[in-house]
Amino acid sequence: MKTFFKIAGSISGLGLILFFSLFTLVDRTPYQETAYYQQTIQRLNAIDESFIISGDTISAGWSKINLTPHKKLPLAGYGKRGGKLFEDVHDSLWVRTVVFNNEETEIALVTADLLIIPNEVTIMLEESLQEVGLSSNQILLSATHTHTGIGGWAPGITGEFFAGEYDPHVVEFITQAIINSIMEARKNQLPVKIGFARFQLPELVANRLVGVQGKIDPWLRLILLEQINGKVAAFTTFAAHPTCLSSSYLNLSRGYPGQLVDQIEALNKIDFALFAAGAVGSQKPGIKNKDDPWARINTMVGPMTEQIELGLNFMLTQPQYSLGLFKLPLGLRDPHFRISEDLRLRPGLFRTFFGDYPSEITVMRLGHILLIGMPCDFSGELVEPLQELAAQKELNLIITSFNGGYIGYVTDDQWYDLDKYETRTMNWFGPYNGAYFSELTARIIEIN
Repeated sequence: MKTFFKIAGSISGLGLILFFSLFTLVDRTPYQETAYYQQTIQRLNAIDESFIISGDTISAGWSKINLTPHKKLPLAGYGKRGGKLFEDVHDSLWVRTVVFNNEETEIALVTADLLIIPNEVTIMLEESLQEVGLSSNQILLSATHTHTGIGGWAPGITGEFFAGEYDPHVVEFITQAIINSIMEARKNQLPVKIGFARFQLPELVANRLVGVQGKIDPWLRLILLEQINGKVAAFTTFAAHPTCLSSSYLNLSRGYPGQLVDQIEALNKIDFALFAAGAVGSQKPGIKNKDDPWARINTMVGPMTEQIELGLNFMLTQPQYSLGLFKLPLGLRDPHFRISEDLRLRPGLFRTFFGDYPSEITVMRLGHILLIGMPCDFSGELVEPLQELAAQKELNLIITSFNGGYIGYVTDDQWYDLDKYETRTMNWFGPYNGAYFSELTARIIEIN
């Protein structure tokens, strides 16, 4: 009997050692009391409005480069797919780019038909941009967030769960497409007049985290670029997740963002269009038609196109002269991948499974338009007060997600302890990131 208790005690002791080597408690230290917050604020305080460079009339050129692969690759977007290869091509994928230049600085705005801009692409792009005379501080990246695009771009267990088996050639393929799109866009640069509008479409978006208890970001935002030769480009963002096509759909497609781009380009006044995911966190399509996903997509896109077509009759475009971009490296709390409300994986284990990449906020100024690129699924619930603050500064604010880094979801802090996908599984660096990112964004607006 003594032997039994000794064995049982040893097993229990080993179990406890193993448990505490794998898990630790959630750190709920207020973010403003942390070292990472102080470091990030110091970096932000070192930036002033001098990043905005006035020059000649802003010129712009645009292009698209095909991102449809020549071989079958895994689909990215749903872990349920288990890394399945796509079966067919419903509609082609693209990298779309606008390059701006005011003779004093040059900036590229790039969006790709991908789930996110992968970290590995960002790393490779750092070096590749030098080949075209740019640095990473001259590019704002985003993705359409299609859940039926190519995968294979993320190493590690977690990357393969969402994007299938890793293939470094996919990273090279995406990176080269971005570089090619920049070079092509440069070829047709001409002075442009720039306009901005936003259209409220609350019926097209719903809160997928807490339903009617939560907020939505209902605005379709539009930047219009009108070259002196009469050619016109339209850049749009919207917050609803492109999840009209479910995990059982196995064909390549851009989803509703692609249909929207195609319909905008079919308008008489528009020659080129591109789309970037807005503050898609906690936001889903408001249209319900699960039996026919393409009917659902058409019902989403129809009102958007109608609003844009109507808005084109009233939009004012003007020459602009101010252009600038900076990137704010982010300090973050240690990783908080939670297995319960107060228990999380130890940071070292998180980094083993998820990787360890730097992250930053990208800030681009285009005349009176302020574009802010986030390294996450940024929640649409957080946008309204930031938009109002920007309006007080006579700025038009656009927040996009997936800027080339990825830290999971940033959601409203009041929901942090909900046992939901966004708040428990994918909120990797909380708590209090909703307030933290909102404060940083507010300070960025004040700089402008």
